[in-house]
Amino acid sequence: MVIFTGHHTRSETRTPGFPPAILPWEATPTWGTGTPDAHRSDVAPAAFLQAWNVVSIPATSRVRSGFRPGAAFLFFPSDRSCYNCRGGRLAFYTDISLVYDDLFPVSREQRSLFGSLMDDGGTRSVVDCGCGTGAQLHPFAITGLSCLGFDPDPSLVAIARRKLAACPKTRIESGSFADLSRIVSFPSDLLMCLGNSLVHVPQNEASQFLGDAAEALSRSGVMLLQILNYERLLREGVTELPLIRTSDGTVEFRRRYEWEGDRKVLFRTSLRLSGAEEPRIVRNEFPLYPVYPDELWEMLVSAGFGNVHFYGDFALTDFSPGSEALVCLARKA
Repeated sequence: MVIFTGHHTRSETRTPGFPPAILPWEATPTWGTGTPDAHRSDVAPAAFLQAWNVVSIPATSRVRSGFRPGAAFLFFPSDRSCYNCRGGRLAFYTDISLVYDDLFPVSREQRSLFGSLMDDGGTRSVVDCGCGTGAQLHPFAITGLSCLGFDPDPSLVAIARRKLAACPKTRIESGSFADLSRIVSFPSDLLMCLGNSLVHVPQNEASQFLGDAAEALSRSGVMLLQILNYERLLREGVTELPLIRTSDGTVEFRRRYEWEGDRKVLFRTSLRLSGAEEPRIVRNEFPLYPVYPDELWEMLVSAGFGNVHFYGDFALTDFSPGSEALVCLARKA
């Protein structure tokens, strides 16, 4: 069994075949350096611990400097360069968490839109549903607004908590769309659901979430929503999304779609990590549930939204059948 600490290991016995989970519960090695980079979270769900072979180090154990006794670590063999992990969404976001912001940085257009939403004077509180690493909540939090983000993945929640720790009016919770009513205890002026998050749940759950979102908004509150334009993807038979590569070329992210009719897509991902040693490839797959523009419009109206506007990007250009994305601004009716 191997404790991964960058290029260093400390072992007693070895168990081959563990997936390349990267995130120890209390501490995470920076890529290729062996430097602990703390990510804190309050509770490690049992399913996460079981799925990723997490082992707690007894408080009496001596471990590498910088890792706290009692912390939980993920174990995997250090001599394999390619893994085939099919652990679903949880496994995928755990794998990608440390490079998420490099692959999906907050764009200039997003920042401009966020600024305009704050400048209108009506935004005092913000909720980000599926907040990921907290990067898109950060521009609001640093201005002193009351902010709440939640995400079902514990590794992303830990990163978001650390990123926003200096913002006293910001809270990050663990939870899914179904937990919105429980987590959001105050009316919000702006509720966001970005990064194609809505299609990670079946259509009936997405519809329920939009209804809960309308209830969570203050009077005349606004929802900002972004998904891919699945009408175009289906019409053109798209099976592969554009390759994403970090600026330094050390990380490549490939995404493929395997259509199972028009209501479900198997999302296959391949994350290639290049470093001082052999490249490591992490593969995953999980289902997505497309929502088409006409459907989304009907779902929003039924949920209690009015003044619904669709755009083709965060620069708010007109939405068209050929738009790659669908960005929606809707006001509570």
